[in-house]
Amino acid sequence: MKLARKDQISHLKTKDIKFNFISEDAAYEILEKNSYYYKLTCYKRNFRKTSSNKYVDLDFAHLYDLSIIDMRMRQLFNKLCLDIEHSLKKSLINDITDSTEDGYSIVTEFDNYERKKFNQHQLVLQKRYGSKYIPKFYNDILSRTIFKVHDSNDYEYQLSSKYFKKSRVPAWVLIEKLSFGQLVAFIEFYVTSHKNNYLYYKNANELLIMIKRIRNASSHNRPIIMNISNKIHSGSLTVSSNVKGYLTSLNISSPSNRKEHSQYIALLEHTKIHDIFCLVILYKEYINSEKMVYSRRKEIKSFLCRAKLNSKYYYNHKKLKKIFKFLEKSLNTI
Repeated sequence: MKLARKDQISHLKTKDIKFNFISEDAAYEILEKNSYYYKLTCYKRNFRKTSSNKYVDLDFAHLYDLSIIDMRMRQLFNKLCLDIEHSLKKSLINDITDSTEDGYSIVTEFDNYERKKFNQHQLVLQKRYGSKYIPKFYNDILSRTIFKVHDSNDYEYQLSSKYFKKSRVPAWVLIEKLSFGQLVAFIEFYVTSHKNNYLYYKNANELLIMIKRIRNASSHNRPIIMNISNKIHSGSLTVSSNVKGYLTSLNISSPSNRKEHSQYIALLEHTKIHDIFCLVILYKEYINSEKMVYSRRKEIKSFLCRAKLNSKYYYNHKKLKKIFKFLEKSLNTI
């Protein structure tokens, strides 16, 4: 149902959302000039409701503040993800260069690995759905990474002109062209096949798929904090012993402090919090450029400063306070 801005504010009031920190007139201006209704109201799911479906201690200022924090968070996390992606691609190219690989056969091996996985999945689907299932056909990895570019002004034109439809493409070209999801698949292949220095990528093989969600949300400007404190809506998962171990090794919490440690493990069962923690783990593991780390630390400090700017708003919201405390401790390990 379409609502005019005044009606949007009236609708929020029917849900017991207050306008104590930000007036209705100021809220109207924010909706008109700074943001829009959905982008703000999606954060309301982090707050408690009464049995009569009214929000408890929720002000419009909470929604606006979280929208700004989320924007800053997406900008930061996008950079962290890009740093990790660059670092892993650089390391893979170096390890392939330093091995006995010729740089071409590994591309064929990867394609065969992907084809086998695809065909196995097709068999599973055919078994599940029987004659109703319409089989799909495998597209080789080169056709999914190197496309025909007609526009000579396109940034990909030179690379496309040289390698499009070529039967042999070197690994360093393929790796450069891999999307984030394809990079996840390549690292799985690399580790499973015990390629040169494969143990170095063991954590990436386990955790990179987790930060794919963060990377996609950040790069496509989708809210991250929405539902972050609501496990029912944001999803839950089982935390691996590997991830739990980083709570101690990164000095975020200690098993000797049983209450805090168990609280943080419970938080990690929330999909979004888990993914953010995996982002921190991978950054610590794979970023070794001092200049890059120094630059990101400054940005983390700026982000955390903004996140705490209106901390007084959240005095009665212990779950959100606990989550941000955990995220602060995690990010400060970088």
